[in-house]
Amino acid sequence: MGDLTEEEPQDTNYGLLFCKEYIRRTLFVSLSWSAIVMPYFALTFFGPKILGQIGLDNALLFLAAAYTVVPVAVAVVAYFGYLFSYGIMSITTGIYPSEVFPSSIRALGLG
Repeated sequence: MGDLTEEEPQDTNYGLLFCKEYIRRTLFVSLSWSAIVMPYFALTFFGPKILGQIGLDNALLFLAAAYTVVPVAVAVVAYFGYLFSYGIMSITTGIYPSEVFPSSIRALGLG
């Protein structure tokens, strides 16, 4: 096996992310994260309260409620639809950011 040489640590320059060349990329990645993560945590943390407000004390009984109250069914489908589609939407935060920054600052841009 070849010699493993230890790399010299380098200082992190966060200013690079906000320079003229990368500011649009940084803003896009930041907005993508915010648009996906904030609603996700809001639904996760406040999910029981949200479901309670629309008349569902037990989320497993949403099918029974759907037959009696149509708006509840729509709200429940929208609620769980968002949670399901989270995986699809996360492409803009999981894959795309690693492609928009050059190798030299990729880890900095993703972090």
